Amino acid sequence: MAWVLKVAHEISTWEGALRHVVAPDPLVLPMIALGLLFVILWRGRVCVLGVLPVAFGLMLWFQTTRPEVLIAENGSLVGINRENGRALSRERGSGFVARVWLENDGDGADQAGAAARWQAAEAGIAFADFPGGARLWHISGKRARAEFSVCAENDVVIFNTDGALPAGGCTAYTPRDLRSTGALALTFANGTPLIETSAARSGWRLWTGENPSGSP
Repeated sequence: MAWVLKVAHEISTWEGALRHVVAPDPLVLPMIALGLLFVILWRGRVCVLGVLPVAFGLMLWFQTTRPEVLIAENGSLVGINRENGRALSRERGSGFVARVWLENDGDGADQAGAAARWQAAEAGIAFADFPGGARLWHISGKRARAEFSVCAENDVVIFNTDGALPAGGCTAYTPRDLRSTGALALTFANGTPLIETSAARSGWRLWTGENPSGSP
């Protein structure tokens, strides 16, 4: 055990010893594992056919894309995928969520470093512009909420406190809304937000509360 630990500590000091990779889609690792098992366990030349699912799984892994926008299930954090990595709306708070997002992105930054990528954030109000004129807002705290009263029609606004919604017809989410939807993933198509909820992706479970589809 001492020898194993010594080797591990030595290798960990080498440059490039730690690499970050994007979390693969759920199908990727099972496909690679089954293909390798076929190569190892099957007898004869037919075993080389196991390389096909391995290659297909690796191809899917390389093509994995992460959501453009991620929203925590209580509205406490928002993350936007940018060219230099995911930008986070807050440098403190919801540390576990921030760490999971960055790890799944294959991003080696910490929360403070990722928050520095978000250019427009001040006094609890953070926003980001998207093509087509859409704007995403993250409003943190009661004081910031009191100051934010109007939004545009195509805007998406995330609050981490409950209260009255702003005027303007934007799409707004409060912690009360997010309790039924779970975390959100957003993409924008021609300025129109396309929203995927955690509840819709994972499906209804007995322990998740009321069935949103109304079916038994």
